[in-house]
Amino acid sequence: MFKMMSDTRTELLGRSLFLLVVLLVLVPDGEADAHHGAAAHFDLDDVVTLEGMITELQFVNPDAWVHIDAVDDGGVAQSWRCELSGATQLIRRGWIPETLAPGQTVKIVGERARREENACAMRTIVLTDGKLIESGLGIEGAVIPATVVSAAGAAPRPKYLDNGQPNLSGAWVSRSGGGTGNVNNGLPEPSAAGLAASEEFNFRDVLIVDTVGLLPRALIPRAEVMISGQTHILERFEYDEAERALIRHYTVTDPLYLEKPYSGVNVSDIAAQQYRRSIVWI
Repeated sequence: MFKMMSDTRTELLGRSLFLLVVLLVLVPDGEADAHHGAAAHFDLDDVVTLEGMITELQFVNPDAWVHIDAVDDGGVAQSWRCELSGATQLIRRGWIPETLAPGQTVKIVGERARREENACAMRTIVLTDGKLIESGLGIEGAVIPATVVSAAGAAPRPKYLDNGQPNLSGAWVSRSGGGTGNVNNGLPEPSAAGLAASEEFNFRDVLIVDTVGLLPRALIPRAEVMISGQTHILERFEYDEAERALIRHYTVTDPLYLEKPYSGVNVSDIAAQQYRRSIVWI
């Protein structure tokens, strides 16, 4: 067993993996990108309908935004912006930047923002030709690029990094989902991301991340999922060479909000497209 208690890069890996875990552990597939727990930012019961002309589409990650000059009941144009999924997700559903081009007249139904005037989270968009686009769904008839790299297109992948750690690096796209470390001396200061109290490489092939020290909060407001300062997440990551997939086993315990440990497995494939904050369309 190989411990990496003082390796800063490993600690950062543990924290970033945990942030991914937060979404995948308790959110069913298909909902993980649904506005990141929309209820905290948008009023799900306050639905607005906007009709007008698109002025801009910000086709970026982690969220894309469409800007529209919508005409109110008094006939006055008001500038609005509505949140979409991230550009990477949209591309995987058949979107291109020209899907919502400036000058198009559209009808948008969305959930009003809680703390911003004239903003919403998009539910549906009806295009000029009458085509309906729904949040989280693919565009009918669109050519959707491959999300998983093919066996022929996969680059050679060393089993271990130069420092002997298992090679879990890369861009991953979720396919399906649904020993322990030693705790540092004393409790860490609580934070939103928690602290990866221990990361261990078991028999060189398995990364174990043991996370504690989370701030009590609503983790997923839409699903009314809470976590307390006693939440403990234990994860085991390994690469399956035969499947060319990243396997993550996880167990979540929280004596205040979970009647029993919540466990499951996520399987992720090597993504055909890298996640990028800004999308450069060629």
